[in-house]
Amino acid sequence: MVAPHVRLSQSAEYRENYIVQGNVLWCRFCNTGVEHKRKDTVDKHLRTVKHLKNKTTDINSPIQRTIPSFENTISERERVNTDVVAAFTSADIPLEKIEKLKPFLLKYCKNGGLITGANQLREKYLPLSYEIEFQKLKTVIVNKSICLTIDETTDRCGRHAVNILFSFDNQTKLARTNFIPNVNASMISQFVIDTIHLYNIPYQNVIFFISDNASYMKLAYSHLSPFLPKMKHNCCLAHILNLIGETWIDFQKFELVDRLVSNFKAIFVYNSQRKIRWKEHLLRNNVESPTLAPLPVKTRIFYQS
Repeated sequence: MVAPHVRLSQSAEYRENYIVQGNVLWCRFCNTGVEHKRKDTVDKHLRTVKHLKNKTTDINSPIQRTIPSFENTISERERVNTDVVAAFTSADIPLEKIEKLKPFLLKYCKNGGLITGANQLREKYLPLSYEIEFQKLKTVIVNKSICLTIDETTDRCGRHAVNILFSFDNQTKLARTNFIPNVNASMISQFVIDTIHLYNIPYQNVIFFISDNASYMKLAYSHLSPFLPKMKHNCCLAHILNLIGETWIDFQKFELVDRLVSNFKAIFVYNSQRKIRWKEHLLRNNVESPTLAPLPVKTRIFYQS
């Protein structure tokens, strides 16, 4: 039998329209329980006239889901495995590594026998962990002023990935990542609106739209501004400085600086004895935990050691 939170994690549309209260799949807009055991029953409710009418009229004041009621439906096995997924993902450890660790966990951990294999962690508990974090973020941002930061990149397969972040109360959270077929103002605008609806954010709570200096981002802001009356547009300062920095690289008068950067880098890369003497010099000058000088990167304005 499918548990209500598992059914909820199977579709973004389900997460938009349903919540879990106790052990019941609950419609946000109709304020009624829905039988979750059969997928066609869940889908059928979304197409009813009553639901569509309630969603249209009540879109800005849906029932708020509570995190405790959601987490209380999770069994001990599910809690242990979602914690494993959370630990592995936060540490950038592939879930496949759990197969190598299972003998150790079985021997020394009290609940080691509850931990499943990599396939089940990926197929069942990774979506469940996402759902928990999604609902936590959804609860935290209620009645908060939100700053949207959006940017597009490409993955190793050449797909366009768009990321949107929420900034509020001096913290920034990744809210959503989506792959889109084409990068243009219309697609970006639709992605932003869909994300706002997904998190049930009132339009007046969105105060900033931060993006790079691309023309399609500026056009997307002009599409969104009539719907988001308090929203202002800021171009990312780091992106602007990067554009300025790129012009300096080929500037004739900076040729000497370019050679200085290259030579300074070569000083510590190609001579091990020089690295040793550098650390000895730092120790003589009472520098604790001496490290090598940070290698300059001419395409970056700021760099770290």
